[in-house]
Amino acid sequence: MNKIFPKLPGYPEHMSIARKNKDKGLLGYARIAHRDKNGKIIWENAAALINQGEEHMLKGWVQAVANSIPSSFKVNLVTDVAIAEDATTFTVVTGTGYAEVSVAHDATDWTYGTDAGDSKVTTKDCVFTASGADWTTAKKVVLEAVLNSVDTLIAYADLSQDRTVGNGESLTVSIILKLS
Repeated sequence: MNKIFPKLPGYPEHMSIARKNKDKGLLGYARIAHRDKNGKIIWENAAALINQGEEHMLKGWVQAVANSIPSSFKVNLVTDVAIAEDATTFTVVTGTGYAEVSVAHDATDWTYGTDAGDSKVTTKDCVFTASGADWTTAKKVVLEAVLNSVDTLIAYADLSQDRTVGNGESLTVSIILKLS
């Protein structure tokens, strides 16, 4: 397991960036809150941008390559223990009521802001709520871009410990992409 550092401004002490990503200029991380059925926070955390995500962002933003500009995004909870920098697949959590959360490619589902002078965009709160039964155990959260009707994995975040969302519980996630 990677040692984590440094503290992200405005986030709890345990929310940090993996050492292997400390020198990258474009960071991907997540704000995650696991809540019980009464809305009380059980746990909250902080992700990694993978090669494919970096490639499509740069091609879309700088070169205007049409198939690198997403029509929308999706957020999923996954059971994978590890996701490689060049990964293209993952295994989604299963259970009654589980559904991926869609995030539009617009200024409503993504908000722009700054953090200590660095630009960032943050997804809307993506709420996953178990209904009827507990879900299989989530280990990570992933962000996909929909490129030419193909779901493309672009970033993921460790959940720091396994999360089983029980019947009536919810897990709230927002993905943050930051230029620093």
